[in-house]
Amino acid sequence: MTSIESEILRELVRLDDTVADMASGRAGSVVPVMRRIDELMRSLPADADPQLLHYLRKHSYGKARLFLEGNGAGEPAAPGGHCEGPVG
Repeated sequence: MTSIESEILRELVRLDDTVADMASGRAGSVVPVMRRIDELMRSLPADADPQLLHYLRKHSYGKARLFLEGNGAGEPAAPGGHCEGPVG
């Protein structure tokens, strides 16, 4: 895993944590995290894994997290799966 992919994974975990906090009534916003993920995605090299790029472009963050964790493609088991539309 590259350093950028590691950072993306950290942000995906942070996104899930933020969603869980919001669901339990704690204040928070996913927007800054999603913006950071988009920024990191744009910094991936041209030869980055096409499946990962697909998940990130489609904001299928749960699938991207599973992919980076080595669990392959599948339905996300945690919040933060698929978010429609671009951020920002």
